[in-house]
Amino acid sequence: MPPKSTRTRRRGVRVDVEADGDLIVTNLDQVEMSDRPIRPKLQQTADFWEKTQSNHQNLLEHVGVVVGFDEEAEKALTLTNHDQAEMSDRSIKPKLQPFADHPDCDAKEPTLILDKCPTDSDSPNVYITPRNSSMYVHRHGNMTLECAFLSLTSITSSKWIKHGKNGQTVLNKTTHPDKFSVSLSEASRNLLVFKSDFILDDAGTYQCIVSNENGENDDNVTVLIYEEIPNPQVTSELYPLNLGEDVHMECMIDVYPEVTDVWWTKDDGIIDITDSQYRGSTPQEPSVHISTTTTDDIGYYRCCANNSISFNCSNYIILGFLFHNQSDKNITFGERITIDCAVESYPPITNSTEITWSLNGSCVNTKNIIKYTQPTLTSLTIKNATFGDQGEYTCDVEKDLINGTSGGFWLNVNGDVKRCPQRGD
Repeated sequence: MPPKSTRTRRRGVRVDVEADGDLIVTNLDQVEMSDRPIRPKLQQTADFWEKTQSNHQNLLEHVGVVVGFDEEAEKALTLTNHDQAEMSDRSIKPKLQPFADHPDCDAKEPTLILDKCPTDSDSPNVYITPRNSSMYVHRHGNMTLECAFLSLTSITSSKWIKHGKNGQTVLNKTTHPDKFSVSLSEASRNLLVFKSDFILDDAGTYQCIVSNENGENDDNVTVLIYEEIPNPQVTSELYPLNLGEDVHMECMIDVYPEVTDVWWTKDDGIIDITDSQYRGSTPQEPSVHISTTTTDDIGYYRCCANNSISFNCSNYIILGFLFHNQSDKNITFGERITIDCAVESYPPITNSTEITWSLNGSCVNTKNIIKYTQPTLTSLTIKNATFGDQGEYTCDVEKDLINGTSGGFWLNVNGDVKRCPQRGD
């Protein structure tokens, strides 16, 4: 520290602030002190006041000292001996700004950014929070913008204007498109705009305009959509496959930037979409259609896509249930026969797979163990066949909520009904 020059003063006090915030007041009639004036910075003075006002009020009153700002002395700290001055309020809090009378201009307000506090002849101060020139919203997410304003006179009008690629759109409490909502609160001094299901057409610059009797002011923010990699979605992860029939596997892609390429894989190999068996697999139609299916079409499928950011693929699709055609069968009355569902599943049938048998469209009660047994997961044995067992049989397979039904085959029961011997025969 620089050397201090000292002199003796006849009248006055000295205030010292210790490192721990304690205040020491000394009568200077008997003490030498530096002739360097005490000129703390404004923020230091504010901290000083907050730390000492409550703890040392009694001490200040005891020695008769008032601490305050002397504006003529460039806001330096001045010390006045209360023995020689009368005052109306001993707890004078220093003003940190010349316009601190209005609560919105209090330096403690964390969000207010003003060059000066407005007067009743000024137009509103307007600012959008958060204070960024741009912000991002997820596609199909929700957007909320808050426009705060400060006006010492009543607000006469307020609105939002969206500047987008399709021109300007006015948004206020009574005029707004679907899924937009606007609310004004003069009590909390803000104008909110909310938009659900944000899409590309909603991107643009949003301008908040607030007016009072003295004029208007505005602020604006640019709202953009997050750029993301594609996320192909499939509506089902398991499809039944009926030999010789067509199958259509759905894929949906909604992303920004838009998709530039779509392809499908089977067992992790890329499908040749130029093959006439396939249709679709484009950015405009990402789903795929397979015509005239064969056993070669059983497998794991995925829908994949890319854009200017990167590429991604859907969950696996299993295709699926393959029911083999069966010829009609014959049995002699009173004999037993075992029939099979003749289904291939990828992955294989398990105990959790539900298989239901039908005869002429009516469910067969396979739990009747006197009449039926099930030697395997896909087979059914009919004991002691009767003419009531004759007809068309089908089987229905349900796995992971996906159903598949086989084609039917006919069971003929041949022979005469055996007559019980009668007395006299």
